[in-house]
Amino acid sequence: MVKLLIATWNPWKISMFKDMVKDISDIEFLFLSDFKDIPMSPSEDWATPEENALLKAKYYSEHYNIPALADDAGFEIDELWWEPWIMARRWWWLFPDTIKDDDWIDFYLNKTRNIGWEFLHASFPFSRCIYMPDWRYFFQSDKIRFLLSREPRFPFKEWWPISALRVFEDWRHEMDIPFDDPVWEEQLNTKWLFELLDNLR
Repeated sequence: MVKLLIATWNPWKISMFKDMVKDISDIEFLFLSDFKDIPMSPSEDWATPEENALLKAKYYSEHYNIPALADDAGFEIDELWWEPWIMARRWWWLFPDTIKDDDWIDFYLNKTRNIGWEFLHASFPFSRCIYMPDWRYFFQSDKIRFLLSREPRFPFKEWWPISALRVFEDWRHEMDIPFDDPVWEEQLNTKWLFELLDNLR
């Protein structure tokens, strides 16, 4: 049976992936916590989700000599020329990861204060990469479009900072990311993940 390492420490992602692959029986899914020898995490300092997903998948695949799957995502607001992009909490490397939530929101409100309409157009680009020990690699990428209200939401929920802003799927239906069920947009396209996994078979 082929093994695949899900290369993330993010508890939300681990939970999401476990739920998505729970009915797959011909692939053994491993997680970083299954290993005693844990290397330092690579620096995710590339410019696109695809590059960062490849970087992480390659790093862990080469360390453990098994196929590895990693992902990365961004957050874009069209009216802000696609800021904050990669590293949404750091807002294109302007802030440290330790920035306080209120300070981030204050910066966002200052950036948008001169925009004259109620909603902002935003997207969530993401990419998954499977890297093989024989140097082959495969991508799945997509971009989820949605609308944002300009006012933040309190208290902050999971998926911060995206969840700090009220999200609308389109002009008709409000889509509130639930606190106890972080699955969004059909679990970020489960069907496409299955197609990505076909490369292992």
